[in-house]
Amino acid sequence: MVKVRWTQRAVDDLEQIHNYITQQSPHFASVEILKILDCEKLIRDHPNSGRIVPEIDNANIREIIKGSYSVIYSCEEAGCVSILTVFHSSRSLKGI
Repeated sequence: MVKVRWTQRAVDDLEQIHNYITQQSPHFASVEILKILDCEKLIRDHPNSGRIVPEIDNANIREIIKGSYSVIYSCEEAGCVSILTVFHSSRSLKGI
């Protein structure tokens, strides 16, 4: 089991996602955020379970796709993982 740390950018991403979806449905916004947050347990228990991000091609940078969102994280030394960003899969990672 590794320690999972959310970067400020990832936290800001979650807030923006929540605010955007809330415009249409506050309930659905909460459901989507909870789905994304569920990734933390998977990452904590199985840090290498995400796929290597094709655009980056670095074995330490991985992603889990949860619904329409990609959770990008970095496997670091000493049993620590940092969640770097969360974004809608229709967006290009290059613009992030």
